[in-house]
Amino acid sequence: MKKSILVFVLCMFHASSMANLMIAPTYGFFQDNERSKQINLINSTDEPRTYRISWSDKAQLPDGGYEELDLGAYRYSAANYLRFAPRQVRLMPGERQTIKILKRNTSMLAPGDYRSHLTFTALPDSGDYNPDDDVSGMRLKLNTVINYSIPVVMRVGDEAPQAQIVNAELVRGTNRNGGLKVTLNRTGNTGTLGRIQAYILDQKGQPSKQVGLLNGANFFRDGNQIVFNMDLNTRLKNSDKVLLTYDDAVTRQVYDKKMIN
Repeated sequence: MKKSILVFVLCMFHASSMANLMIAPTYGFFQDNERSKQINLINSTDEPRTYRISWSDKAQLPDGGYEELDLGAYRYSAANYLRFAPRQVRLMPGERQTIKILKRNTSMLAPGDYRSHLTFTALPDSGDYNPDDDVSGMRLKLNTVINYSIPVVMRVGDEAPQAQIVNAELVRGTNRNGGLKVTLNRTGNTGTLGRIQAYILDQKGQPSKQVGLLNGANFFRDGNQIVFNMDLNTRLKNSDKVLLTYDDAVTRQVYDKKMIN
């Protein structure tokens, strides 16, 4: 008797590294007076793809990663106050689809940021069976299930985020140019959808060349300190003076700057 093996591989990718599904923007952010947002999807493959869309909750960790939680278990979950449509899409190659997110009444919530993650699950094509997949009487069927998720933040009230660069040090990094380990502190009930940039300064003290960029350096209200690692695109010299900035991906507000000698 032939045995049928079904293998599911679950992979999580950051939005910026998605190869099969283009998502823009890679976050959703509701100011207190905003009621709707749109997220655009594009199938960037040469095959039809089906995606199921749902909410998930995650707790941010001090190293910038996330811990998966049961839906609603996150203290500041936004899922109950947001609804979206459609909940499943099938996209032809190159086809675009808009997901509309609507915010419910949040007047009963305490001021601060609330967050859930909109998750896009690529559904496996269950009907494709190839006889060549039979190996020694065993049918091997490999279905790769890939999840992409983006944070959706809704802000209640008008409290501005407060974040500071408290430390930055050179580290080995993942390439021959090395990297920077950047520690941030945060206060208050709001967080950031941020990015970190590093510039070499010229003799006049002005930024002359960008040597590092880390998008998605989000710092949510889960904790008061977080560490990000950023690769550099240029090997620094001992004489280089580097300016490090942390700013908001939505408003471009600069939260803090720090010199690295």
